[in-house]
Amino acid sequence: MKTTCVTITLIAALSLVACGGEDRLTERELADRLKPQVERIAGEFGAVFRALGRADESDRVPADVRARLREAAAIERRVAEDFEDIAPPEDTEDDVEALAAAASRHADRLEQLSTDRRLTVARMADAIERGEIMAPLQRLAEDGLVRLPGHQP
Repeated sequence: MKTTCVTITLIAALSLVACGGEDRLTERELADRLKPQVERIAGEFGAVFRALGRADESDRVPADVRARLREAAAIERRVAEDFEDIAPPEDTEDDVEALAAAASRHADRLEQLSTDRRLTVARMADAIERGEIMAPLQRLAEDGLVRLPGHQP
């Protein structure tokens, strides 16, 4: 009986080592998880710009739009947390981790900006469109795992 338990434990341990010890997503499963989340973030920031309406770059962002920016940043943070829980294929792991970290920092920056009553349209647009989140998104897009916001398939 003791030998059987040891054998079963050994087989289980070896199968974990052979399989990497975790359930990694396939590239297809990863794409299916990432694409809707990236589209959600893009949609939220699109809503911020729609709420802004027509404005000059030098105009200050109204309080209601800054509140909408804060909401969009909070959603981006939740999505970043979801990205942290993904077990991607090994060859994409660094990019997914970079995306999660960049999205979290991007959300921090946007939340901070949303409290600035002197925030201009130009500063807000730059922060949304040129954040550090773009580099990992670009790499994942090159691998066909996401579609960059504003780009057609």
